[in-house]
Amino acid sequence: MRKTLLLVLLAILLIGALTFTVVAQNTPSIAVKDQVSDGSVVIDSVTSDGPGWVVVRGVSGGGRPGPVLGETAVGAGTTDNVRVVLNLDLATPQLFAALHKDDTNVGTWDFGAASGADAPVSVDGNPVQQLFKAYVIQMADQPVADDNTVVADTVVMDGPGWLVIHADNGGKPGPVLGHTAVHAGRNANVSVEISADGRTDSLWPMLHEDTGTVGTYEFGTVDGADLPVTQNGQVAMFQIWTVPHIRAVDQAVGKDDAGNPTVLIQSVLSKGPGFIVIHSDNNGQPGPVLGFAPLTDGVNTDVTVTLDQGTPGAVVWPMLHEDTGTVGTYEFGTVNGADLPVKDANGQIVMLSINLTGTGDQGTAGGAEATTQATASTEATAEVPAATPAATESAAGGTDTTGPCTVVARVEQGANIRSAPSMDAAIVSTLSGGQNRRPIGQTMLDANGFRWFQLSGNTWVRTDVVTATGACGTLPVASAEATPEATAGA
Repeated sequence: MRKTLLLVLLAILLIGALTFTVVAQNTPSIAVKDQVSDGSVVIDSVTSDGPGWVVVRGVSGGGRPGPVLGETAVGAGTTDNVRVVLNLDLATPQLFAALHKDDTNVGTWDFGAASGADAPVSVDGNPVQQLFKAYVIQMADQPVADDNTVVADTVVMDGPGWLVIHADNGGKPGPVLGHTAVHAGRNANVSVEISADGRTDSLWPMLHEDTGTVGTYEFGTVDGADLPVTQNGQVAMFQIWTVPHIRAVDQAVGKDDAGNPTVLIQSVLSKGPGFIVIHSDNNGQPGPVLGFAPLTDGVNTDVTVTLDQGTPGAVVWPMLHEDTGTVGTYEFGTVNGADLPVKDANGQIVMLSINLTGTGDQGTAGGAEATTQATASTEATAEVPAATPAATESAAGGTDTTGPCTVVARVEQGANIRSAPSMDAAIVSTLSGGQNRRPIGQTMLDANGFRWFQLSGNTWVRTDVVTATGACGTLPVASAEATPEATAGA
């Protein structure tokens, strides 16, 4: 009898301990670091005990949460690296990240629209929220204006500073071409006149402090004055292009009203009217046309392309074309010399490849979480030295050396895709077990003894968490110090 009672008591204690563990793991919480933003922020981790919302708010004059700037839905449990796109019209240098319920129409943000809906979450009477700082540069690709200026849509600083435009130097910031003072808080339509001498096709806007003589730019002339702004080791800078350029990310296939598949192109800079044309993949090269959409002169944002001329596979190729025949009518291949592909200064076609999910081919899916901006394939390999056979064969680690190089996430663990070839770099997406990608380069051993494969969009995966097959021995060697296009939280 005593033995039976003892066993019952032990069972009760065990069940209680397990219940406590589950409850503790799902205790609502939120964690976010100070960061650099291009119009969105990344919340490091959020735990919700049910469907919820990660909400970012400005700071009111009394230091309390102010207007809602953006929200992203999350499920129950813990979610890492939650990106929230911001409305910057009311942005402040400090922001609140908060957890709200999703308790009315799940998936629909009803806070403020319905009484008591999607209210803030509290634990022991305290709201689940955290104050953090975000320095913002929101600046689109753009041609240099006739008066030699470029314009940032929004700059947010927590004190006086400078918006400095650097030339490009091999994929990194080079010499200063111009600068403009900015004040604390939100600055709109910040114009910077840049020098024609030393100007490059891509530019690096960068935020600097104003710590010397206020109103006098002294970086480089006064020791320690007007240094670049950094947050958690990330310099407040981004790369933009002043020549035709495409920005697109790996994504899930969309659908239009007729049920046709669609692809979203984040932005295209076109010189004159043009077309963004989506090609299928043909063994690592552009294949037949799947669909196209017209472009206007200048920057075109959030361009949806309907793929009504074929079925997309797991990889597609957005390509920029002119509109030189009948304006608004795509005539390439039907009218001699009309609507030709656009080429850059090196004679390379302006194009890139992106990975799609929801195509029926789950072997090469990149995932909608891939947020690092993709660049043209010619840019991804520019100025990369030729590989040595010993280095590439050692990094590849595969046995099949025929066909295109392909890396497959190991089923038992998957693989994190990072914004730079470093364990300290942000995770921008995850390659699930069995999914694969086609690398475009690889590093030599880094300081920690790891090698990394370079993927499209200047993202990276460590070689020891994937299995490589194909001609990986021919991949060019990329520098382990390569600087990715900066994205918020990445």
